[in-house]
Amino acid sequence: MTDTVLSGSSGVTMPTFRALPLVALLLVTCPALANWQDIVRQHPSLELTTLTTAETSIQLARVPAVTRQSKGTVIFMPAQQRHLLSPQLWGFLFQHLPAFGWSILALPELEAHQAQDASTALAANKAQLAARWQALQQLQPAPTGPLIILVQGEVAGAWHALLMEQDELNIAAVVSIGAYLKDPTLQLQLQQQMTNLKVPVLDLLTGADHPWSATDSQQRQLLARAQSNPLYRQRYLPDMHYHASQQEWLFKEIFGWLSSLGF
Repeated sequence: MTDTVLSGSSGVTMPTFRALPLVALLLVTCPALANWQDIVRQHPSLELTTLTTAETSIQLARVPAVTRQSKGTVIFMPAQQRHLLSPQLWGFLFQHLPAFGWSILALPELEAHQAQDASTALAANKAQLAARWQALQQLQPAPTGPLIILVQGEVAGAWHALLMEQDELNIAAVVSIGAYLKDPTLQLQLQQQMTNLKVPVLDLLTGADHPWSATDSQQRQLLARAQSNPLYRQRYLPDMHYHASQQEWLFKEIFGWLSSLGF
């Protein structure tokens, strides 16, 4: 296991996403508007806003940190067919990160597509992620704190691939949960991508994730050591199945790691 070390900083520069607000944003595509209206009724503090570009239309609900000063923004990217606020997924994180100084930016699952092969599917997922980020550039004001990515499953695989192509995004850190890609060749490339990013990566594995994410975990450790990469850290939570009673464990791992980075 490799420990992560990062110099303390009050924030990161973000030349690509100048308009991303410091407060958290809950993003959804407009056809899902009714579902998010239901969520707002359950969480009346959320304020909905719609952004439209030539590529996409998304609705935003802002969730700021409740502390006097925000540590930064954590961006949620759930796996496919995962309800963002489900108590069996990240409900505990959604409720408690703001209380500890973190704003949240949460994206819904990616839209389904009919790709015939794995490479086309990966390209489609990366295109969706890029389009949503482009839409966020319309928002004001720009953030002043670090930007942390919290991403899961096959979407995590797509995000790592996108970051390797666009490393100028200046993300402060990535928390990757159960990352994988469906194709063996792409999965092999993912191991290199996860251990070659120029930002700290917390590679979390749980008993509820795709088996490929755990099968290749030792290879990622070996790659990080061979590359003398101090920015990669891996943690395996074998009994973690996203049950509400176990989510505090996940929260402690993430919050503790972010604190160790100086955030």
